[in-house]
Amino acid sequence: MESLSYGKKGGLASACFNADGIFTGGTGCIQKLKLRNLSDSPITQSDIDVDYSGFTGVLDNTCGIDGTDETGADCNVSTSPKEAVFNPIGSFDIYKAHTVYLGVVTAAGSSSPFDGTITVNYEQNGTQYTGTLEKCQVAAEAADDLCYDPPVEFDGFMCFQMGEFFGGGIGCTTTIHFRNQGDDTLYNPIVNVITNSMFNGHMIDDCGVDGTSGNCSDSDVLSGPFMGMSGLGMPRTLTYDPLPDFDSNETHSTYSSSLMSANLFSHTTLLGTYVKDGKLYRGEIHACGGKTHYLYGPFNAWDTFRDDASNPPADKNISTKLSGKNFYISVASLNKAGDIYETKPNAESIVVAIYNYDQDDSTSSELISDQNRTFDATSSSHVTDFGPFSVSKAHQHARVGFVFCASYSYDETNEDYLFVVHPASDCSDTTLHSCEFSSTTPVMRICFSQDDFAIRPKEFQFSAGSAGVLDLLRSGKDYNLTVKAVDEGGNPVLDYDRNKSDLALSQTLMLKDGTAADSTHPMNGTLGWAAHNFNISNGMSTEVGIIFNDVGKVDMNLTDQHWADVDADDTPQSCEGGVVGSANVPFGAWICGDENLTFIPDHFKVENIHLHNHMDGNFTYLSSDLNMSAHLDVNISARNAADVITRNFRTGNLYYENPVEVNLSVPQPIIDGYTLKSNEHNITTALLGFGGSDEANGTHAIAWNDTNASQHLMFNYLRTYNRPVNPFDLNGSDVNVTVRSVYTSNIDASKTAEVNGTGSGDRNATFFYARAKPSKYFYDDVVSATKTPIAIEVYNDPFTSTHDLNLSIFRPTGAFDWYLSTQHSIANGDGNVTLTGDANGSVAPASINPVEGVDSTVTVTNTGTPPDIAEINIVGSNTSSWLIYNKDKNSVPQPFYRVRFIGTSGWAGYGQTGHVVESNASRKKLRRLEW
Repeated sequence: MESLSYGKKGGLASACFNADGIFTGGTGCIQKLKLRNLSDSPITQSDIDVDYSGFTGVLDNTCGIDGTDETGADCNVSTSPKEAVFNPIGSFDIYKAHTVYLGVVTAAGSSSPFDGTITVNYEQNGTQYTGTLEKCQVAAEAADDLCYDPPVEFDGFMCFQMGEFFGGGIGCTTTIHFRNQGDDTLYNPIVNVITNSMFNGHMIDDCGVDGTSGNCSDSDVLSGPFMGMSGLGMPRTLTYDPLPDFDSNETHSTYSSSLMSANLFSHTTLLGTYVKDGKLYRGEIHACGGKTHYLYGPFNAWDTFRDDASNPPADKNISTKLSGKNFYISVASLNKAGDIYETKPNAESIVVAIYNYDQDDSTSSELISDQNRTFDATSSSHVTDFGPFSVSKAHQHARVGFVFCASYSYDETNEDYLFVVHPASDCSDTTLHSCEFSSTTPVMRICFSQDDFAIRPKEFQFSAGSAGVLDLLRSGKDYNLTVKAVDEGGNPVLDYDRNKSDLALSQTLMLKDGTAADSTHPMNGTLGWAAHNFNISNGMSTEVGIIFNDVGKVDMNLTDQHWADVDADDTPQSCEGGVVGSANVPFGAWICGDENLTFIPDHFKVENIHLHNHMDGNFTYLSSDLNMSAHLDVNISARNAADVITRNFRTGNLYYENPVEVNLSVPQPIIDGYTLKSNEHNITTALLGFGGSDEANGTHAIAWNDTNASQHLMFNYLRTYNRPVNPFDLNGSDVNVTVRSVYTSNIDASKTAEVNGTGSGDRNATFFYARAKPSKYFYDDVVSATKTPIAIEVYNDPFTSTHDLNLSIFRPTGAFDWYLSTQHSIANGDGNVTLTGDANGSVAPASINPVEGVDSTVTVTNTGTPPDIAEINIVGSNTSSWLIYNKDKNSVPQPFYRVRFIGTSGWAGYGQTGHVVESNASRKKLRRLEW
């Protein structure tokens, strides 16, 4: 939700826990959320729902808006579900804010990260917006437009100062005048007056803005209508919220008063927040006019590669640094204007280190570097390659800090500020004060470098976690990876805490040869987050869910583009270094990581399986020889887990088709008490050519008559020459086709994955036992060349067969169990028969060509001397095995049939009595010599 966002926590005491501004636990706590309109258009009809489902404590039912208890009206707290609903909040003028609060929490919770969400609805410019509320993005620049005009005014009896600010007195009123010294309007300004002291006590308080009581609050942990106390060493914060908007050079004032007040050993810091140009600015408020001199103190630091040995460089920036990696800086002692190097007396022991620079508390002096160094500014005004320094943790705002002993005073006549550096021994009190803490007595103070910078992890690293190996991921499935944000040594970086919404996921689709896909060689697929949320805490992630909807290699890129927003002006906004202005910056501001992931199909879909008789005819002859077979059509597609076709599973050496095997599962029917054994032609492991010229990518169709014979899917049943069986129908639904592809990991060769798919067919095939049969097995009394018809028949015992024989195709013959196969076609590959004669006879044609099941042209001619017998045989090597039948044994019959020739001559021999017999031997049997 770009227009409406929330700021950091408000009103939480030190014993209360929060995660990124959302309450997570504590006792007696009040949760406040500052909601801001960062746009230049009003927001109307707004409401918000804060989900506390991850909170383990008990929520009080008190809640309100802008300090007003609205229980039962505009807000509600429920326990199931555990949430706070504020509806309506009210309209937001441009750049304006409202504060919602959730009353007293009566039971302790925990400091674990808040895992709920903040949901907001609002209307802007006539459009309704609904979504998750995000935290305000703080501008990289400090809040330098807002300043205060010294001196601070005191009015009352016995009022005294601690430095420039109020220290205590009776009946005193402190007034501070704030001014916009910039050129743009400052919207929704908020000022915090923070007093740190050994003891802070006061009675009967009042505060307000522009002389009117109100718009202010006191953070004292012990407070009431008549008195308040912060206690030993605890800060007191007066918050003025809101002040009126500041036009350019406009002034508004705050005041605070008390009957009696004592701030012992105190110093005061002013922090400001405002909106300008749609951005939120936060930081310390300095004195107006004083910023022109010693803007960042008498010392400064910048990157060594920006250095200028002769003069202070115009570019005094410090770019993003890497956690755990040594870096060097240039340090310098400067004149007031910051444009000349100068040495300083008594500045021999300036302690230089790296500090956390929280924009919500610019007085922070948390040391974060693993080292501190001493800069001797008495002998050298400028040292390049100063260091090394290293910071092991991650920080979004860090600055170089200079710690030294000095006094600091304001020259009202000349409107000038003056630092006087003292030897460290002059500051016996080691309490560390802010840079411009006004004191004519020397105190230890810390001044920061002009530029703040981020310290980031070196990179993201990935491991498979529960996903297994990263090159055997299934397309379309959610996988949880583990992400580490690591330093130079590969260790997770502490304090690097991010949510899913802070990170950007992108992809580069890679061709199989390792090059990136392009318009000439495109690839499909989108890499995205899985639905569940995750976070990174101290450099270690919870389960990071990703999903890719196609197959192939994907270069996954994870980027945090906003951790180092503070360096947006001086560091390349990229993963790598580069030139910014005239500086060659070694590291980019983005935290990046990439990993090659390879996705394989989740499964194959096997469909449109149609069973066909041989040559798509009406029958299939039983055959041990698969030249006579039932065939199948099959469509195969490689799919993801959502059953969507993966289009990168396609032919070509740049794409991701993987070899597959296709296997048939065929039933073994029992016919006439005899189990028929199947014989299948499967496709062994091969590239089938998915996404060929006439196919959609990711698919492949196998036709029953595919031009590629190696891809035929066909089967038949074994038969013997001497055991006919009745015909039977085979249902296509009983035939299963299984597709299998095996992948082996290139990362770990011991890891494999199988992609499978199966389907069953439709339609039927009818199987017949067939034979080639001569018209007679023995032709007798043949005088000359004679026709010997050859028929193709199928077996069907009408008493035992369960098959309904189609008599228009299979006609009865003289043999009771055999039927003429009238549609047998040599041209259709139904089978051929080749015959041969012996020395006594020749047969022509040698290869039969039946018409309606019979070849009546086959003629046997005597080539011997009659009387003799010609034997006609089947040429087994040239005859289709499924047409050979031998009732006597399981072998090719020898002979197939015989023809007896008796010739046409006269008497053919002598009788038993030795007398000559009738010489006309051409007559019928009664005139023929019997043998």
